[in-house]
Amino acid sequence: MMNGKTFHNLFRTFIAALLVITSSFSLAETAKQDPKQLENFVLEYVKQKADQKLFDTKITVRPISSTIELPQCLEKLNIIDRNPDQFAGRMQIGIMCNQPFWKIYVPATVNGSQKVIKTAKGILKGTVIGIEDLQEAMIPYNQVPSQVILDINTAVGMQAKRHLSAERILKLKDLTKPTIVFKNKPVSIVTAIGQVIVKTSGIALADAA
Repeated sequence: MMNGKTFHNLFRTFIAALLVITSSFSLAETAKQDPKQLENFVLEYVKQKADQKLFDTKITVRPISSTIELPQCLEKLNIIDRNPDQFAGRMQIGIMCNQPFWKIYVPATVNGSQKVIKTAKGILKGTVIGIEDLQEAMIPYNQVPSQVILDINTAVGMQAKRHLSAERILKLKDLTKPTIVFKNKPVSIVTAIGQVIVKTSGIALADAA
C-alpha cells in the first residue's frame, strides 16, 4: 500500500511534469518568426532568379520592420511571386505560411549588368556579318534596349539591313537572313515526294533568303 510520503513525492513529480508541458506549449504559442530568416529566404530566391541572367549582381532586401511580429511558422515557407520572369529592378516578393496562416511582402531591388553584342567596326548595308565584325560588352541592365541580340552566334552569318556604325548595340531589326537567291538568276529546284526526288532548273522570280 502506498504511504503518504510516497504519494506526496509522486504528486510533486506529476505537477513538475505538468508545468514543463504547459511551459513548452506556452513557448510554442509565443515563439516569433525570425525576420532575418525571412529576409535571407527572399535573398536566396532572388539570387536564383538573377542567376546566369545578370553579371556583377547587387541585391538589396529591405529589412522587415521591428514592429511586425509574426508567429513561428510550423510548416515550410512558400514564395509568392507575381512576376516570376522579372529578374532585375524593384520587386515585391511574398512569403506565406499556412500553419499558422500569415502572409508578408518583402521589397527587393536587383541591379547588375547584361551581356550584349556590339559591332566591332562599321558594317555596310548588305554585308554578311562574320564573328570578326562583332564584340561582346557588358552594360547596366536598365540600359539594354528591347529586341537586343544577346548571343553572338545569332548574328554571325546574318546580313545587315542598314549601315551599322561601330560600337552599335545590335538589335534583331538590324539584321536579316542573307540573300542567296537573286532575281532572274538560275536556280535549282528540288521536289521530294516520299523517296522520289525530282530535280530541275529554273529562273528566280525574286531575291530570296
